[in-house]
Amino acid sequence: MTALPRGGRPAEALAAVEASIEECWRRFLAEYGVAAGTREETELAEMVVARARHRYGVRSRCGFELGLPSLLGGELPSTAQAQAYRAAINKLTEKECERVTSFDEVLAKHAGPPRAQ
Repeated sequence: MTALPRGGRPAEALAAVEASIEECWRRFLAEYGVAAGTREETELAEMVVARARHRYGVRSRCGFELGLPSLLGGELPSTAQAQAYRAAINKLTEKECERVTSFDEVLAKHAGPPRAQ
């Protein structure tokens, strides 16, 4: 587990943690002989989450499983998007969390009916 280094500014500390995580992931890929940016990398990442399902709550797992492919593809949601996804996931039942297949589906499940203007 990587901890934030002491001292320095928050942005520098975050950059250090991200670099540490990136380095650990590169070593993990090398250990399994998987090239970065490939479908095999995505499958390996999904397998890592799937093998540790019991360690995470159903809502956390839902967020991981839906967001991981995008993150590995280089997409990073804005803070507002991430907060909206989390709020919508928190409104799902455990069964719904197991069944949804995209963030769009999560958001649609709890979007109210269209408002009259």
